[in-house]
Amino acid sequence: MATLKISELSVGDLVRYRGLDYQVKEIDGLFNRVSLVSNKEQRVESIKSIHPIPITAEMLESNGFVDKGSRLFPYEREWRGGKSTVNICSFDEELWFVDVEFRDGPTCMSDIPLIYIHQLQHILRLIEVDKEINL
Repeated sequence: MATLKISELSVGDLVRYRGLDYQVKEIDGLFNRVSLVSNKEQRVESIKSIHPIPITAEMLESNGFVDKGSRLFPYEREWRGGKSTVNICSFDEELWFVDVEFRDGPTCMSDIPLIYIHQLQHILRLIEVDKEINL
């Protein structure tokens, strides 16, 4: 299973610890520890024991991304909200690519490779999309 570096995380990111999903509450870069919270508990763990969560088509669909049914990409999903459209597509459902388009202008980001949910969360925050990802 893939590991994370402390510099890859932001508060609010979704991660996995011992097979359970948590949200990052605080990051301690000095001691490489992360405070995690779930609906059941809060804990502090070493970054070495925390893993990223892969993006799946099912997770995208459960978060409002719509299947576009493209012949080029077997897995292509779209989410529209606010001033932007986020398209995410994949050939194999392992490596995803994101395009972000603003309604009032050109594509602002194109073909950004993603594998994990926290990476998608970072892009959504960057373009100021106030969207929580649920697992």
